[in-house]
This record gives sequence, C-alpha cells and structure tokens, in this order.
Amino acid sequence: MQNDIVITPDTFEMKFGVPKYMRNIFLATLQRRTRIPEKFSYSKMKTVYFDDNTNSNYFDSRDGQLYRRKYRFREYINPETSGAYYSLEIKIRFDKKTNKIKKLIYKRLPKGYKIVTFKKLINDFEKVLNCPLSFFKKELPVNELFPDTMICYERFRFDDYYQDARYNLDINIVTLPCGRLGTLDNGIYFDYDVFEIKSRKPLFLPSFLKGLDIEPLSVSKFIGAKELLLF
Repeated sequence: MQNDIVITPDTFEMKFGVPKYMRNIFLATLQRRTRIPEKFSYSKMKTVYFDDNTNSNYFDSRDGQLYRRKYRFREYINPETSGAYYSLEIKIRFDKKTNKIKKLIYKRLPKGYKIVTFKKLINDFEKVLNCPLSFFKKELPVNELFPDTMICYERFRFDDYYQDARYNLDINIVTLPCGRLGTLDNGIYFDYDVFEIKSRKPLFLPSFLKGLDIEPLSVSKFIGAKELLLF
C-alpha cells in the first residue's frame, strides 16, 4: 500500500568511485551483465541530509563509528507515472550492515514549502497524508535535526540475475549547503561517479567488476559532499 512504511532487513553495502572517463564503459557493462528493472530503472533525485548543531552525524560517519544514523528527505524530480514524489528515510548502520526505515510519499507538499527541521517535516507530512508517522517520531534523536547538505544526482538502477543484489550507478553528483537551496548551478560537482552494491551477502562482488578501473570508497556521498563544501 502507498501509505506503508518500509523497513528493510540487514543489507550489506559497498561503494566504489568510478572515474568519469569510465562512465560509458561501466554503464554498458552493467546494461549487458545485469537485469534492468521494468520500472524506476532511472531517476533524478535531490536528497537533503539533516544534522544537529554540533554536526554529530557528520563526525560519527567521518570517524567511522560502528553505529550511526542518517536522516534524509529525498525528492524525485519528474518521477515516472505511479512513482512517488518524495521519500522520508532514516538509515541505520552498524559496521557494514544497514537497515532503512522508508516512507514513499505520493502527495506533494504545498508550493514553496521550506524545510525547517526533520521533526517539523514529519509533522507536516502527517497533515498532508492525514495519517500518523509515529514510527519516525520515535526514532528521532534528542537534538533537533536541521537541513544541512543537499546532493542532487542521476541514478541508474540494476538487479543481479542470480544473486539477491542491487546495483546503483549515480552520476553528475552535485552538492551545496542547504542555506543555498535552489542554486544548484553554483553547486560543487564530484569528480567521480559512485557505484553501489546492496546485497544480503557480505562482501559480495560480481565477477564483471574484475579488471575495471574503480576504487572502493570509505566514505558516503554525504561525507564526500560535506568535505567538498568544507574544504
């Protein structure tokens, strides 16, 4: 049902940096060696990451804390027919395993809506949807969460033919601080693309990766964006 909150079970994730000169070769390899989903195989999205006034989520991620959380709000730009407009998410990581609490939203926020805090965003969606989102509320930290960093990118999605694994290739990744929302033309672009593996098996590496010029990433897009903006 469209109003359901989805809780994903333990998932293992790995990320790789793909040089931009490899993009077309890498994309062609994925198209040839994996299954392209019938729906939502391509999307353009804008993701807002939240943090408190002490940047605790950033420091937890940067310093490699085994247990950490990310709070984010995703907007799908020009979604496919029957696709969601937004996604409200809490991502919980313990070492290399992740769980995600996710709510796909099929009703638009009022025109000109401005995000103030994650908590207020939840409250406002309760009004828009006319349904409680108490599951999200009980997962909120003590400190207030404010919009911190925005990342926009295009995503190509693929499924493995034989394993319970999903692949994402994110390209044209651009970031800016949330204080400058609406000025993506002045954003800072990553100098690489990001390839993600999401699998139920730890350290699952598909054979088609062998020989390709890609490097494992030790940081997420959020940390990569923050460091671009800070330095």
